[in-house]
Amino acid sequence: MLAAIAMFATASAVCGSAREMRVLIFGRSLQGVASGGLMLLVHVVISDLFSMRQRSLLMGFTEGVWYV
Repeated sequence: MLAAIAMFATASAVCGSAREMRVLIFGRSLQGVASGGLMLLVHVVISDLFSMRQRSLLMGFTEGVWYV
């Protein structure tokens, strides 16, 4: 989880300091890989920490962010 967060932060810094389109595209692709890992790991952590009854509610909250 921490590695995915660090990778996303590094990719954000790359995007922020990009002076060429190729660098920006590279940074955005790294952000996509890191965010995919983050979304997966959030569901794994919720599954490990909470019971079946609470799990569906919490996963609904995390997916509700995409609705907003």
